[in-house]
Amino acid sequence: MNLVIVFDTSVREEEVKKEMIAIGYLNYWYTSNTNLKYELPHNTLWKSNIEMRDALNDIRNVINNINLRQNNSIILQRCIVLSVTPWDGIPGVPLQTT
Repeated sequence: MNLVIVFDTSVREEEVKKEMIAIGYLNYWYTSNTNLKYELPHNTLWKSNIEMRDALNDIRNVINNINLRQNNSIILQRCIVLSVTPWDGIPGVPLQTT
């Protein structure tokens, strides 16, 4: 199923997001009929062909791995995983990160 995961962390949210992208999550999608790129909100990712339980485990594992590697204390403060098929939206522009 296609899932969206929305999350807040106590710190280092961008690093968590990058690690999630590295394991196959995306922060955008393309429409098949117009090939428009849709940018997702900052703390939102999606992935196809995954179960809800697996997505939640992925973000927990990513945070645990970062914490172990860097001796951090990142806390997953909020998280929701939603099935999103079909979907529609408004194309956005990429967020500028500093």
